[in-house]
Amino acid sequence: MGLELFRTHIISDQKVQNKTIDGILLLIERERNGEAIDRSLLRSLLSMLSDLQIYQESFEHRFLEETNRLYAAEGQRLMQEREVPEYLHHVNKRLEEEADRVITYLDQSTQKPLIATVEKQLLGEHLTTTLQKGLNHLLDENRIQDLSLLYQLFSRVRGGVQVLLQHWIEYIKVDIMS
Repeated sequence: MGLELFRTHIISDQKVQNKTIDGILLLIERERNGEAIDRSLLRSLLSMLSDLQIYQESFEHRFLEETNRLYAAEGQRLMQEREVPEYLHHVNKRLEEEADRVITYLDQSTQKPLIATVEKQLLGEHLTTTLQKGLNHLLDENRIQDLSLLYQLFSRVRGGVQVLLQHWIEYIKVDIMS
């Protein structure tokens, strides 16, 4: 009864609904930027949206768009600023953070599209660049842990292992055979 009244008088007002979603997205953005936020508040708000059956239509779509935008920009910037091992560790950290968000306050239905978005923007869009920029160095320096992380991350993305294999074969042909 109370939830229905809330839906009728508050959430059905598009302006109020948009402001609520904006506030939720702002909290998540702050957390992604390293600020401490009230995660229980987010869990309650998102649970309420789920109970009202408006989670996916009102929140999830915008959340995934914002996530896509954030990680597209971050991937471009960090690929230029950081060395490959540092970038790979950052990607791994971001994937862990997003998985934790799903466990802590997001709906389970968001997990697959969220992780796929992060993988696409931080890995999929930079497969060749990552390898051109750092694979030879990692192999020359025998950086086993970094190579292992590279393989783990690339195996998460469609075509990632194949691209890695092609670059590795090229490395063997050029650097070892000559």
